[in-house]
Amino acid sequence: MCRVGGGRFILNSGYASLKADASVNTKFEKIPFSGTTIDALVDFSSPELLIKALMINGRETPPADYIEYYYEQDGLQEINFILNNETDSFRSRLAGKPIKNKLANLIDACHGQRIFISFEGVSVISSSFADEVFGRLFVELGPMSFMRTITFVNTNSTIQAIIDRAITLRMQESKKT
Repeated sequence: MCRVGGGRFILNSGYASLKADASVNTKFEKIPFSGTTIDALVDFSSPELLIKALMINGRETPPADYIEYYYEQDGLQEINFILNNETDSFRSRLAGKPIKNKLANLIDACHGQRIFISFEGVSVISSSFADEVFGRLFVELGPMSFMRTITFVNTNSTIQAIIDRAITLRMQESKKT
């Protein structure tokens, strides 16, 4: 992609470096580079650059959008987030951190879309998991935005009560500070 767009790509790692611009050159170093660096310059002034760069066997391959393929429905107005597909554990705050981060990133990337969080196949979650994911998101987004954005589906009364309690306690805590 860098070369097609007239840019450059430089990779340094260990005893070697690779530079790709008009041509591809490798260089072996006597003193190793600790770690890895990547320097990429891409000119996106041409809207078709990515499609041209992704030519495979002479055929254009349109870029894939992970969010669109994995989460969005046909109308692109809603995100289906199946909790059971995202983690193996609902028992701890530590298990909730990546879920909260993924939901926050989806909310940022898909602004204005409703996220349906499905609890299908989930019988119970811990209070600390609920606080880490839903309590924190509620405080970060605010009540109105949270309610406009997040919808729980396939949940049972126990899980809903745990989530409600986590949000209530997190709101009380945030008012104290």
